[in-house]
Amino acid sequence: MKKFLSLVLALVMTMSLVTVSAGAKDFSDDNSITYQEAVDVISEIGVVDGYTGGDFKPTDVLTRGAAAKIICNLILGPTTASYLSADTAPFKDVPVTNVFAGYITYCSQQGIINGYADGTFRPTATLSGNAFMKMLLGALGYDSAIEGYTGANWTVAVIKQAAGIGLDDGNDEFVGSKAVTREEAALYASNMLKATMVEYDAKTTVNVNGATVTVAGNKAQDKAWGTATNNDGNIDDDGFVQFAEQYFDKLTLRSVVDSFGRPSNRWANKGVEIGTYPKTAGASYTENVTLGTIYADLGMTDKDEKAEVYVDGVLASELAKVSKGNDAKIADLKFAGTDKCSVGNGTLVEAYLDEDTNDVTIACINTYVAEVNKVVAASGNKDAYITLSDTTNEGRMPAKFSPSDEFETEGFESDDIVLFTYSNADEEIKSVVKAESVTGALSKLVLTKSVSLGEETYKFSNKYGTEYGEGRLDVDSEYVVYLDDYGYAIYVEETEYNIADYAFLRALQSGSVVFNTDKAALVTYDGKTKTVDTTKDYLDGVINTYANNTEKQIGDAGAKIVVTKALEDGDYRLKAVETLNVKNDSSFDMVNSDARINLTVNGTAATYFANSATVFVVKNGTSYRAYTGIKNAPTITADTSAKAGTGDVDVSLYCRSGNMVTIAFIDATDADYISAGSRNIVFLAEDSESKHTFISKNDYYSYNAVVDGEIKEVLVQSTLDKLYDPANALLVPGDTGAMVNENMVFVSPQYDDGVITELTQVNSAAPFSADVNYDTVTGTEKLNENYTITLGGANGTAKYTLTVDTGVKVFLLDDDGVITEGDIKNVRKSDTDVATFVLEDGQITYLFVQQFTKDKEFNGDVSKAGTLSFNARAGFGATMILGTYERPSHVPLSAEAKVVVNVFADGKFAGNGTLTFASGSKVANVNVPTATTGDEAITLEVVSESFDNVNVRYVNADTKTEIAQNTTNFTTLPTAAVSTTAGSGSISFQLKTTSTDNISYTIKQGDTVVKAATISAANASVTANSLTVAQTAEVVVEISGLSAAKDRYTYTDGGWTSGKALSTLGLGSLATDGTKTVKVEIVPTSTSTLVSGTEYALDVTLSAAPADFAAYTVKIPALNKEVTLYTGHLTERITFTADKNVDLSTAGAVAVSGVAKLTATPSGHTAGSTSITVTFNRPVVVGNTAGNIKVTTDGSSDDTSAVVTWAPDGSSLTVTRLGGGTFAATATVEVKTTALEDAYGSQINTGVLATVS
Repeated sequence: MKKFLSLVLALVMTMSLVTVSAGAKDFSDDNSITYQEAVDVISEIGVVDGYTGGDFKPTDVLTRGAAAKIICNLILGPTTASYLSADTAPFKDVPVTNVFAGYITYCSQQGIINGYADGTFRPTATLSGNAFMKMLLGALGYDSAIEGYTGANWTVAVIKQAAGIGLDDGNDEFVGSKAVTREEAALYASNMLKATMVEYDAKTTVNVNGATVTVAGNKAQDKAWGTATNNDGNIDDDGFVQFAEQYFDKLTLRSVVDSFGRPSNRWANKGVEIGTYPKTAGASYTENVTLGTIYADLGMTDKDEKAEVYVDGVLASELAKVSKGNDAKIADLKFAGTDKCSVGNGTLVEAYLDEDTNDVTIACINTYVAEVNKVVAASGNKDAYITLSDTTNEGRMPAKFSPSDEFETEGFESDDIVLFTYSNADEEIKSVVKAESVTGALSKLVLTKSVSLGEETYKFSNKYGTEYGEGRLDVDSEYVVYLDDYGYAIYVEETEYNIADYAFLRALQSGSVVFNTDKAALVTYDGKTKTVDTTKDYLDGVINTYANNTEKQIGDAGAKIVVTKALEDGDYRLKAVETLNVKNDSSFDMVNSDARINLTVNGTAATYFANSATVFVVKNGTSYRAYTGIKNAPTITADTSAKAGTGDVDVSLYCRSGNMVTIAFIDATDADYISAGSRNIVFLAEDSESKHTFISKNDYYSYNAVVDGEIKEVLVQSTLDKLYDPANALLVPGDTGAMVNENMVFVSPQYDDGVITELTQVNSAAPFSADVNYDTVTGTEKLNENYTITLGGANGTAKYTLTVDTGVKVFLLDDDGVITEGDIKNVRKSDTDVATFVLEDGQITYLFVQQFTKDKEFNGDVSKAGTLSFNARAGFGATMILGTYERPSHVPLSAEAKVVVNVFADGKFAGNGTLTFASGSKVANVNVPTATTGDEAITLEVVSESFDNVNVRYVNADTKTEIAQNTTNFTTLPTAAVSTTAGSGSISFQLKTTSTDNISYTIKQGDTVVKAATISAANASVTANSLTVAQTAEVVVEISGLSAAKDRYTYTDGGWTSGKALSTLGLGSLATDGTKTVKVEIVPTSTSTLVSGTEYALDVTLSAAPADFAAYTVKIPALNKEVTLYTGHLTERITFTADKNVDLSTAGAVAVSGVAKLTATPSGHTAGSTSITVTFNRPVVVGNTAGNIKVTTDGSSDDTSAVVTWAPDGSSLTVTRLGGGTFAATATVEVKTTALEDAYGSQINTGVLATVS
């Protein structure tokens, strides 16, 4: 008996919790595929493939012709099948030119398919499930005539046989008469791969009344493996031939446990894993459940009192008693220590029964909620990914979760609320989907139990959270409730109110006094006054700071800003927000060019902040006026010259977050009230300056300019009548053309007959404390995701990282100063672009970027291996040439490149020099000896190029494929670039492989062998020194022998240390490690006896990373073998040939010993010593840099005269003081930022290593 979830729910769980490896093909419509395992396997072996557009189209209907192709691909393999052709038309509607003619001919000849009585095949017609099953049965060896697949009732015999051998497994809604879809075809074909083939002892034909009839000697028999080629065990170790074992001998299926502890199928093809797929659970639930219920739903007749329970992939310490009538629930079981299993609403509980052993496995997978905090696009070899952060007040996150965990995916945006699953066993996120939500007014809250919106109630998930804490949820307020995949409420946050919903509450009036309804008098966000009907009498204990029909003024004690919601019947619902009220404030000061608002709260000076979104509603006399943004608001200052109490300002304000004002209502009737005015920002493009021009009495320069956001040409008087500095002090200006020596920003222009005669300079000196600030710098970066941008840093200019205003205006300039309007997205990464920014309220409001291109008369480069381009005359000088260089493909960006060039100005030789491009840089400059005017067309001719290193590539010589340089293939990242200095090149690598077959490697550069072939163990560390490498090509390391390992299947003898706890294997009782297990397996073997002269593999696996030790050494006395396991290396395979017969069932026990964690021992750390040495029990391989060690004089102050020296092998470090100084008491040696780590991954975290005493 099985308890199934709804189809939609099952799809969500199956699709989101499958572990797919690199071997599986990616389709653009993967998310719409129901039978993911089947599609992955069948597409990987080429039986059913996707379309050229990258999609699979799972729901498209299968045609009869396409079905014939699938059958041929299954029997012959895709490559052989592709060569099938038809000499003559197999059916009258299938000409030899038909794309499926060859496939149809073959299947017809083999008796697998038939046409219709009228001689047609109808290749484009849809194919029913019955007909496809008949084809598959034929391919398995079933004879249509013998099995009754002909005649009027043939479908009955076909479906009975197909269901009997499991061809329709996985589709519980199979209807044989319906047309088969592509993904259904993949499902049935994948089931066929696991099905056993049949044969008949004898078949004869006789003639009955002129008709030929086949007579079987007996019924179909399962086909057994003979003594010749034997692939038994590739799919099922039963002695019989499964279809895949005969036709796809490199395809293997293994029963494993996945990252959540679920029994799963692991498929691999040609040694490359396709994916791990959980098997169908016997019973599934989405809440805490009793063990008795599981017993009943699994249809058990015998109890299992030692059922393993996994929660998020980690095995619970207490075994479950799955027995009849047991009312204990999973959440009652101990998980670790005194903690119980974290199982409840929203936990996917899947129960599996092994009917052969009666063993039950229970896997519990929690759904968590988080916010997307970073979205990173794909770049280079790194796929797109996101990171998540806990957005809840309750913090119910997985034990091993980290905000830095990366999950490779696309289609998400920052701040998305998402659901995710997490394997604490693998310490990684396994799935992420956007959370669905519902919105409405909170009508009821039952703490820790449920939340109701209107009439709909949602139970809380066991991992639920809220934005500010459950206790702060208010009935009648608007909320967004996010639901998990099973309909439980998992996150509740307050609705983001529109600014238009805010109002100042002037008065409340009960309907029982004058009016028939309850009313409220408001000042709205836009400065209007109105009276509205309310949904209830808010005087009745809801807003209790108001008296009936009594008006409150701005700043009055108890006055409230409210959020309003207009309902369908016209009534308004009100919610009072936390309001700050200040009355008669004589210190109030708000300047429209400053983001700060200064006032006095309860006798103490306080500062609040405003931005471009802050709304100000200002009362002046009897009228109200609204402003959005501090720049547009008036400057308001208390009238301190007036008599006390008569010139003060009243304020009521609300901050949604911290001290940032959302909306403020200000009564400035008696204050110094200064209306806001435009700042009239003027930008002048220096490169557009005209020659000194005289027209009539005017003497001016013309400039391309931007005035208040509008592009125009302006005339500027050559000698201004007035020029003010940023502090409004009058200057005596010189020649304007000399003054505008770069792109500059001014304010407050004054005009005379269309010519600017007065200007005020804008502050251009950090720390930018003025109202308006600007600077012009060289170098630009792209906009960051948090809306900040980095400008400057090139050519010695200052470097800034600044926030960009959401309404920023961007303008682009070319080489000649021609201005066009642009977008912030147009800003590129450049070391030569010149950026002029305007800062207002600490944010960039204007950005002018001069993006330099090649000289208009430039007639090309003469480049060699790389590509050199002339950018500009650096610094706008006449003799310094700035070039950009793209290194050739065989040279890494990290290489220093030197390019010798001849420089021509207007075709004439102007000099030569060398551009030195530093590591990581593409830009360099060279001074040209011959002076130039700066107006010539520049041509660069490359004379020679040199590089200090070239790329290293690793290739599997057996398969002619590249070995990716990652930690999947190598223990650590291998040498990626090698020095070209003669005799100094060095290459090192260590393959991460379970094979110990010897490998040979050859280091080549083109056809030249740099180092002769060398033999080494496959997983040994290889280092080749003293290499002489040329600069002309990349270096290739060809590795042979990686494909020598034979296909093997795993047998584990249950009685021989399989899965034994560490506490029973020589380590005693440990706090954390004693419960971990070591598994020792021998493959291949079907008995406990090893036969002398036979090759075997020894697999040793540790169930989880060490905690009490750095590593474990596992000794197997019977085999005289020893392995060491540690974090990142939890499994190891050793292949060997038995030198004698060994009976494992009587062999000696496996022993395990612990390797101590990384420790540090200081010496010489006494007052007056001249040096301190810290010795480690094993070499440090990570963090062993001088910059990672902090030395203090007193435990906090840096000792600037201390020098740190590490031993070359990382086994120790020594600290000495310059000039032979000594160390005083309380001086310390500390790890600064990166934890010290040994080769086993054991760490010493940041902190003190030694203290002088």
